[in-house]
Amino acid sequence: MSGQLLIVGDYNIHWDCNENATTKMLIDFLDSTNHVQHASEPTHRDCHIIDLAVTRQDDNIVYMTSVHSMISDDMAIHIYLNMSKPPRPTRTISFRKIRAFDQNCQADDIRECTILRYPAMELDSIVCQCNLPLKTLLDKHAPLKSKTFPVRQMIPWFSDEIQDPKQQRRQLERFWRRTRLTVHRQMYQKHNNDSPMI
Repeated sequence: MSGQLLIVGDYNIHWDCNENATTKMLIDFLDSTNHVQHASEPTHRDCHIIDLAVTRQDDNIVYMTSVHSMISDDMAIHIYLNMSKPPRPTRTISFRKIRAFDQNCQADDIRECTILRYPAMELDSIVCQCNLPLKTLLDKHAPLKSKTFPVRQMIPWFSDEIQDPKQQRRQLERFWRRTRLTVHRQMYQKHNNDSPMI
């Protein structure tokens, strides 16, 4: 198995009882496969180590372990790892605010362009003559901006079957809160009753 490995769980084997046959077998197995067990404090109310944290010996990913607060008959093992959470992937988009154009200024600038005063005769020349001035005008009135935002990872359990009713519920709620009409409130309540678990 490639990558780093961390196995945790309640094994119900008394790790601290070296004379126990099952414990010996587990210790021998971990040694033979070059694995190490990190929990060193009792993890059970009967003062035995039965909850284990196992890694490959070469991985060196566990910084330390500590045992805290008894949740039930087992205690919680806090495992501190020699790694940080990977950064979320980002995506950068470029855009222009075309709607922010000042149409009067834009019209004045277009009238000043050489396209209208000295038009070319050949199609290729006309295209070249139009591209540069129009791009300059576009950069002046709606400069190119960029925005970076994190990319949300796809969540396997969040499908269209869940997203669509949630989205419809939010739309109905906003509609009802805006109009305050009884009929819209009833539509919103009906949708909630039809899909209560979403």
